[in-house]
Amino acid sequence: MHIDVPTSWQSSLLDKLGVLVREGQLLQIYGALPSVFPTGRPDDIPNIGRDTAAGHFVYARQLGIETNYLANGRRGSRYFSQYSEKVREYFTWITHELRPDLITVSDPELQVVLYREFGWDSFCISTISGIRDRRGLERWLEATKGCGTVRSLVLHHDVTQRDWQEIREMAEAASNYGIRAKLMMTESCYGDCPVRQAHYAFVGQAAGLRPALDPFQVSCILKRLTNPGSLLDLAGFITPEELHTGSDESGIDGFKITGRSCSADWVSRACDYYFSGRSPRNLFEIIVFTSPFLRETLGMEVEQLFYLDSEAYREYSAQARKLQPSDRSSFTEETAIRLYQSGLLKINDPRARYSEHKGKLTLEVLGEYASMLRSRILGDERGKLGSKIYNLVIAEPRISDRTLTSMIAGANYSNDC
Repeated sequence: MHIDVPTSWQSSLLDKLGVLVREGQLLQIYGALPSVFPTGRPDDIPNIGRDTAAGHFVYARQLGIETNYLANGRRGSRYFSQYSEKVREYFTWITHELRPDLITVSDPELQVVLYREFGWDSFCISTISGIRDRRGLERWLEATKGCGTVRSLVLHHDVTQRDWQEIREMAEAASNYGIRAKLMMTESCYGDCPVRQAHYAFVGQAAGLRPALDPFQVSCILKRLTNPGSLLDLAGFITPEELHTGSDESGIDGFKITGRSCSADWVSRACDYYFSGRSPRNLFEIIVFTSPFLRETLGMEVEQLFYLDSEAYREYSAQARKLQPSDRSSFTEETAIRLYQSGLLKINDPRARYSEHKGKLTLEVLGEYASMLRSRILGDERGKLGSKIYNLVIAEPRISDRTLTSMIAGANYSNDC
């Protein structure tokens, strides 16, 4: 089994992983620096120097840990024309000095450019590419034929919600091309998110260009606060117990702990749980969930705001995997009511009140945190982008993800918007 771990850029994490390597575990660290070239995260990642990054990767390889550098901003290849000189210098450093084992990309055009202009041959396909079936992989390989070797593929978030036998088909399809398919394990996205690609377009900008307020993150957490059943709807998440059973049933032998914006302590704790195959009692201790202004407003961490009993969730997940989407939705709502009433699902937003209404657990009274977030996203008059995203996520969709992505691509952002 091959496990990917987000690096904290600290040697103490590598020392811990080195012990696991000596015990026979196959490991990879991955990360990127905030730079002129975008990745799948905004500016909330450690800002270290190039020499530190290079030394970190050298030490990892000495310990037998594979290294992966991320260049997976959505449609990142366009930055070659926008910031040609700076981007070329950046990739010259990556390919000639840093020299990771893999470079992760999210669009095939970038793979072609890196192969033709920098001679780079070893690639991982990012989950941002949205590959969820054999045909999606084949289209990528057709577009990059003769331009480097794809060694691994992180599958689309929603694949983790499928039945294990369905996942096996994708694992075998990738294996036939010599590619290791991987599943994310700690993500908090909900299934069939209508704005996921638009969100990646929003955060996939060069360092320093992203607005301070992320309306996607605000809308996402408001969805959880207004519809508690959505806390069970986790795409890109697999419990530590499922890591082992899922590998046996699906044939997937590659998994990814996400969370490179999380603290070193969080990464270390997540590793402990997954390598031991044992979940914490509250799953939100190992779920990557960005909660804007939570610490500033309520002095809380996300695991204090949300509680989801791990054993109860595993029972839910085992049944939900086998259901069709329409049946899964009603089953999720029914389960949420039962877990909330028994104290196995909790939302600790001060003054919030929830009740059952027409078979759903719904918010009756806004809590302090939800009220603040709603005011922030709907009160910004600059461009109305926040209200459009809010309507897509919370209310009735009126525009498509593609239209929203186009709006974002054409927007001029400043750091105070």
